[in-house]
Amino acid sequence: MKEKPNEKMLLTIKEACERIGISRTMIHKLWNANKGPKRIEFRTRVYISQKSLDLWIEQLENKKESRRC
Repeated sequence: MKEKPNEKMLLTIKEACERIGISRTMIHKLWNANKGPKRIEFRTRVYISQKSLDLWIEQLENKKESRRC
């Protein structure tokens, strides 16, 4: 997925959750199960890169498609 000129590269947990429609609790559950998009920890803040979020969604789509075959 190409980046739009004004699109942020790093998203807060809140922003990432809003984009994909899940709760903060769910993203933490995914991380506790070693799933979900990769996170970037910087000092006391946690971010998710737009690229990581896109790749994770793509993996989910591919997994779903492979089950159909």
